[in-house]
Amino acid sequence: MKVILRNEVPSLGGIGDVVNVKDGYAINYLIPRQIAIKADTGSVRSINHQKMVVEHLKKKMIKSTTDIKLRLESTEVVIEKQIGEQDKLFGAVTSQDISDALDKSGIKLDKRKIELDTPIHSIGLYNIVVKLQPEIIANLKVKVIGKAS
Repeated sequence: MKVILRNEVPSLGGIGDVVNVKDGYAINYLIPRQIAIKADTGSVRSINHQKMVVEHLKKKMIKSTTDIKLRLESTEVVIEKQIGEQDKLFGAVTSQDISDALDKSGIKLDKRKIELDTPIHSIGLYNIVVKLQPEIIANLKVKVIGKAS
């Protein structure tokens, strides 16, 4: 019997795959647990349409994310903080500070996408990794300058 998988089954295939299984396995296990549906012409057409829609949305998202990546890599964010002795900052520059500075320059970015291992505690130029998508990573230049107290 041909069925369309609704969930990933390690021994059979992934979501949306049309697989051939024994009738008893399909009728007694896969279909009652809503892991699969019987593959007829209507359901196959429906699954193919859904796959096309998801693929189209994925391409659109990747294109917009790539545009954001290009904007981030061509931007240098300048953050001004008060400094004390030996050019040490009062406080630290965090991912929230970087996100706020980007917001002022017209780029809206969630602070959780900015991968900052530890907060920045001294002035200088830093390359920060921004993980926009699992496969799209941008490098952002952040310049921390000091202002006298």
